[in-house]
Amino acid sequence: MTHSPYDQLAKQFLDMWQDQTRHMMQDKRFLDSMLDMLAQMQPGADAYRGTANAKTHTTNQPDTASSDALHAQLAELYERLERCEARLAKLEGKSKGNGKRKKTKD
Repeated sequence: MTHSPYDQLAKQFLDMWQDQTRHMMQDKRFLDSMLDMLAQMQPGADAYRGTANAKTHTTNQPDTASSDALHAQLAELYERLERCEARLAKLEGKSKGNGKRKKTKD
């Protein structure tokens, strides 16, 4: 079976997307801004605004309150991601048995 040019383009796109996602997840500024954005979408967001970027200390002592808030936000983000992955797996499981998709060899 021959692969179409679209198959190769799709593979390249997914490879680049995964590489970009990996780099974004290693960027602390990006993570802080995403956590801040997610916090703003929650009820009572005014209390959380700026907590991810609130480090204005000049000492080397970590601020335990902001650290605890950051850990709580990361834990919430992790839980939300797990729920999204579970929903996606469930949706993918439903689409496998409908007979509408053709399976192709890689």
